[in-house]
Amino acid sequence: MKSIPLLFGLLLLFVAAGCDGADDDGAGSTDDDDDEGLPQGWSEESHSNDADPDYDVVFAQGVVQRLDITIADDDYEAMLADVDEIVGDGGGGGGGPGEPPPTEARTACEGLDENDPCEYDYEGEHIEGVCLPDPMQGMLWCIDLEDAPGAAGQDPMYVPVTLAYDDREWPHVGMRFKGNSSLMNSWEAGILKLPFRLELDEYEDDYPVTEDQRFYGFKELTAAPGYYDASYLHDTLTNWIYDGLGIPVARTAFWEVHVDVGNGSEFWGLYTVIEDPSDAMMDRVYGDDDGNLYKPEHACSDWTCFDEDSFAKKNNEDEADYSDVEAAIDALLDDGGDAEAWRAALEQVFDVDGFLRWIAASNVIVSWDGYGFIGHNYYLYGVPEDGGRLTWIPWDHNMALDIYPMGYLTLSMDEVDDSWPLIRKVMDDPVYSEAYLTHVEQALVGNFEQDTFSAKAQELHDLIAPYVEEEEAPFTQLESLSEFNDSVEALIDHVQWRHEEVGAFLADH
Repeated sequence: MKSIPLLFGLLLLFVAAGCDGADDDGAGSTDDDDDEGLPQGWSEESHSNDADPDYDVVFAQGVVQRLDITIADDDYEAMLADVDEIVGDGGGGGGGPGEPPPTEARTACEGLDENDPCEYDYEGEHIEGVCLPDPMQGMLWCIDLEDAPGAAGQDPMYVPVTLAYDDREWPHVGMRFKGNSSLMNSWEAGILKLPFRLELDEYEDDYPVTEDQRFYGFKELTAAPGYYDASYLHDTLTNWIYDGLGIPVARTAFWEVHVDVGNGSEFWGLYTVIEDPSDAMMDRVYGDDDGNLYKPEHACSDWTCFDEDSFAKKNNEDEADYSDVEAAIDALLDDGGDAEAWRAALEQVFDVDGFLRWIAASNVIVSWDGYGFIGHNYYLYGVPEDGGRLTWIPWDHNMALDIYPMGYLTLSMDEVDDSWPLIRKVMDDPVYSEAYLTHVEQALVGNFEQDTFSAKAQELHDLIAPYVEEEEAPFTQLESLSEFNDSVEALIDHVQWRHEEVGAFLADH
């Protein structure tokens, strides 16, 4: 696709015709409004922080629900300008909508590994950054993290919007675009169906009526557009497989998103709404959300070292306590020559078996976009009822269940070196390597059994097909509808191939 002019649009949200944010003051008004009445359809169950998260509503299965959003036109234009500024410079000098990163950004990472520091000169500017992957091209390029989307302080801007669902309205909800490669590559390709995030009480200081506002008990929601996934099912199917294996994963559901930016409601496509781990998920899975939750990223997220910047806290931010992560990394790297003592020390601070269960399942289904290739797309949580021991929570699976240019980890993982010590050191231990083989075998049964998977994939495909068929450029991630129509057969073929490969691997081990 060709790049779309800035004023042509790039927003995605949930729209609501005739809501408070669309009046003459606009949804972007920031005047204090202490006397504002409760929004249409307000109830404790739907809007307040006193209600438990209603998974049956927000993450309803077997249906595609509709949410709408209204956004003021000036806020919409501000969002576009903001994303254009961030993503246009995301390559660290040069690049923009429709333009690849400069050649210098590519060559700066030749001979280097992911997360290695890099530098180059471009148009009179000296740029220092780190090497990060471009999954569309399968190579590394040098990104100035201060300018890259998702870097600290450089997330796209929030704007206030109004949500509408089931004759109810949620005013002054914060919404912003999100993502790294999914945002950059979509924007550069002129695709306006982009990932986004909703924060229900983002503007509570300006609008007291929204203090602790929730959407059926949820404070935050993320929406994935099906980037690099012609089936629009990878996130949902992968989480379904992992959940069946006892791996902690976010809930997902399908929503059709409609947007009004002043010209009437427009269909912005089918989205997968994904539970944010920093919201209600820890309480749902572990019965307590008081433990430290981290979303690792960048230099030390490969566990070769520790620094606070690499382990962003998603809660307990005011407490400068990273001792649980430091202890886990120290225990991993310091084996002391005594394997039994090393395992005992590591297991005291980190759920090794949970990690092995995940890496085995990930290798069985093929999910390259994570630890072992890229030092992100996972969370760590210190489970209070387990003495604060860290557990592994995988995240972002749109690139699972397929083969991508960067390749994938083999089942043996013999190719993994010391730059990924959580794999290398664990797999070099005979006790853990044997446990890994057990998890590999277990991953073939349950939801990943061929007939079970095929039936589920076809069921979900049929459910979302009428909505995907209504998508039109630039609000679609598809180059053609045939990609979507052929996607189930491709998924089924992939699963059959993996069963054959894994069967052969286990026979040799």
